[in-house]
Amino acid sequence: MKSIGAYKAAVKRAEAEPRVTAAIGSPPKEGWFIGGSFNVNGAGNAELAIPLSGPRAKGTIYVVAKESAGEWTFSTLVFQLDSSEERINLQEKNQ
Repeated sequence: MKSIGAYKAAVKRAEAEPRVTAAIGSPPKEGWFIGGSFNVNGAGNAELAIPLSGPRAKGTIYVVAKESAGEWTFSTLVFQLDSSEERINLQEKNQ
């Protein structure tokens, strides 16, 4: 799963988001147990739950994405801290 474009793009956005690194600390580390499913035959789709942790806290990146013509488009891309209901939208333009 870690090799698909949706996974890589989601983690890259989360690691680049200052609100995520402020919440969990730096450096962020990807977890091993990724939940969800994906299909990359033809037009791809992915629904993933990617664990991400830092020295201060842990959370999960939630992804719903579709691939068309080699490009992934996200309908959901958020990071949620495990210790709260706070969600950080990783699709916002003010990153």
